[in-house]
Amino acid sequence: MGQIRSETIVVRQGNHIFLEAPTYWLTFPDGRREHFDMSRVLIGSGSGCDIQLRDVGVSTVHCELEVSPRGIRLRDLGSTNGTWVKGLRVQDLWLPQSAELQVGTTRIGYALAEERTQEVMSIEENLGQAVGRSPAMRSIFAKVKRVAPSDVSVLLRGETGTGKEVIAHEIYSYSKRDSKPFVVIDCGAISRNLIESELFGHEKGAFTGAEKQRIGAFERAQGGTIFLDEIGELPLELQPKLLRVLESKTIQRLGGAGQIPVDVRVISATHRDLKSEVAKGNFREDLFYRLSVIELELPPLRDRAEDIPALIEHFVQRQNATLQMLPDSCVEDFKARPWPGNCRELRNAVERALILGEVGIRDESASPLKSETQARESTIDVSRVGEMAASFIALNKPYKTQKNEWNAHFERKYVSEVLAFTHGNVSKAAKIAGIDRMSVHKILSRHELSVEDVLREKGMG
Repeated sequence: MGQIRSETIVVRQGNHIFLEAPTYWLTFPDGRREHFDMSRVLIGSGSGCDIQLRDVGVSTVHCELEVSPRGIRLRDLGSTNGTWVKGLRVQDLWLPQSAELQVGTTRIGYALAEERTQEVMSIEENLGQAVGRSPAMRSIFAKVKRVAPSDVSVLLRGETGTGKEVIAHEIYSYSKRDSKPFVVIDCGAISRNLIESELFGHEKGAFTGAEKQRIGAFERAQGGTIFLDEIGELPLELQPKLLRVLESKTIQRLGGAGQIPVDVRVISATHRDLKSEVAKGNFREDLFYRLSVIELELPPLRDRAEDIPALIEHFVQRQNATLQMLPDSCVEDFKARPWPGNCRELRNAVERALILGEVGIRDESASPLKSETQARESTIDVSRVGEMAASFIALNKPYKTQKNEWNAHFERKYVSEVLAFTHGNVSKAAKIAGIDRMSVHKILSRHELSVEDVLREKGMG
């Protein structure tokens, strides 16, 4: 066998651009040989695995094979007995052209195939509010445009802050339902005893505290799209009810007797590996397949550093500012960072750099405050604030109108930053601000915010 390319590359054919990826063969102990062209293959004994091995030495979720830009990657997923190649136990390995994998006591032959897959890439570097120059993101943009006009369910997977809600909204925007509601439900932010009511609604008197009828998210989204964010947090006992709604296209309010027809397109998202959760018994397999007719995985920012300059420019423009208002070498500095909080963390850093002239990264894992005077002693580049103010001034608006808008903008920004700095501790935030706790709550109320809203906006919730 000659040398076969293992990396993912960009190829041009006429007026089209494609992302070309490798495929591979696996040979099993019974002599069976299968060709795989999937971007990710999960191996284990659990029912949700792509390759289910009946071997007592194999963990429920044992290891995975992943097609990456550099080649085929073998990763052990915390198995008990390990994943082995050439007699060595491996955690994370770029596979050669061929190898023998040992999973438990099962030996699997692996070999790169001559066949390669091709995915169309968008020629554009943005899709609405989604921004990306990298091949991975432009491939996603092309898929979104193909998937959006249909009514199939879409599952978006990716780390926190990778832009799943932005992509969900673009699927909605390019769909035939774009004139109807787009309703967002964060399954991880609603208490277990309220989420069924939030999704399906309830009748007056359905439970203690149900003083009036409530229309649920599925009814509010009638004719449109419902986005179920963090679907992996949905309680196991509620999953059969959601499945029933998706299959029957009807809902029943809590305490209600009748079935109500609903016509809704479902997009869901999760930072969890739902295949692994299915294998472990934490997520229903039938619901997973119902939600993931199309599955799109958003890569972390550390794997697409070429997108960072475009994202910085995008976030600056959203603040009605210019790149010249950022501190010197800010863009180069930001390009060199790993961004564990992904696009959301980068957005927050850009906003801080514009307003405070800071380029430092907040350590979200650190103690909320080393010193309560630390926040007070931060300095602001007054000249930069002046430049920003000048860019926001509109001469076609009265002085008082703009003053009130600026005050409201400052108030919301200030309370968000100080609450993020204290990790949601209202008492410490009030002490830093030099006001009482009730004043902090009043500011939040004026802007229809909760502490949880602020922390979610900052990627900390």
